[in-house]
Amino acid sequence: MPQFEDNVKTFFTKADKDKSGCLSAVELYQVLLNSGFGGTADDVQCWFESIDKNKDKKISLEELLHHLSLRDPKSVEESELRALFQKIDKDKSGRISVDELQALLTQHGRKGKAEKYIASVDKDQDGKINFEEFLKMWKEDC
Repeated sequence: MPQFEDNVKTFFTKADKDKSGCLSAVELYQVLLNSGFGGTADDVQCWFESIDKNKDKKISLEELLHHLSLRDPKSVEESELRALFQKIDKDKSGRISVDELQALLTQHGRKGKAEKYIASVDKDQDGKINFEEFLKMWKEDC
């Protein structure tokens, strides 16, 4: 869990442009847009309101950590998965390579063979994971 918390704190700090220690809906929307989020401002507002438990129109780090730790992986939207895929796809080729996946595994403290994982997901057998394969894997594993 520490890696998860570190990632959320990094995201939170990046989003908190005014350094108030809380996120506004605008700050959340801006950081999501900059991360490749393809949803609308209404999508973000809805998400924001579900996180803001005390209804003070701001999200604390604790509220965000709590909300993200409770989320059902099956509820993740395709646009969120596309943004995640694009983040992993460092060279912007539209495919996740062995090196990109190994870097991700290492970053998250996971020991694993990226080659073996890609082989299990890579249906077109090109040695990389395209978005359709990524999406199918997500849906099957959740």
